[in-house]
Amino acid sequence: MACWKRSSEDNPWYPVIDAALYTECGKCMQRCPHGVFDAAQAPRPAVIRPGSCVRGCTECADVCPRTAIKLMDGDEEAGGCDFCGGCF
Repeated sequence: MACWKRSSEDNPWYPVIDAALYTECGKCMQRCPHGVFDAAQAPRPAVIRPGSCVRGCTECADVCPRTAIKLMDGDEEAGGCDFCGGCF
């Protein structure tokens, strides 16, 4: 059973793209299972639904060949999911 939950104002978790590092490969957009990115902007990653991101999900960042995606936990870079400690 997954222990992830949707991001919210009280529980923010969302991707931030480093424009200096991304290469427009489109892998993050293809990999994201939650519809966070705007497919109309492909292959350029545009985050249009940050609230659709699921806390603890790292799919987009994991597939990025240039590590251009940082996941944010509120105002700080996330160190990984610490929601329950049992998923990964």
